[in-house]
Amino acid sequence: GSGRGRTGYWLFCSDRFVRIIGPPVGEGLVAGTCCGSVEQLEALAGVRPVRDELRGAYEACWGRIEAPGRLRVARQAWLPVCAGPGHLLYEASSGALAFTQTEVIHMLPNGVEQRWRVRDWGLDPF
Repeated sequence: GSGRGRTGYWLFCSDRFVRIIGPPVGEGLVAGTCCGSVEQLEALAGVRPVRDELRGAYEACWGRIEAPGRLRVARQAWLPVCAGPGHLLYEASSGALAFTQTEVIHMLPNGVEQRWRVRDWGLDPF
């Protein structure tokens, strides 16, 4: 990924989670272009530039909550952060999370801090 700011979502339902991260709307080729599909964007901008940006600036994975504070990836696209399927995305014993009333602050192993605004806290996966 790049050093630019990114935005995204975590969704939790039962024992599953989805995490999607990418550049903010309006930045970059993909988030800065209005198209009906990736195929349309590739036709306009070229396959290689679109796919390079998807691989370099976006993350998308889903997985299971094995236990509170233990999230394991089942499937991932593009592979920028996780080692692949079966990779432990988060382990509570690492102490890498902090909480405020409205945010979850996640410190990644590489030292990057991610701040996640909490919209609805019906389930505490941590």
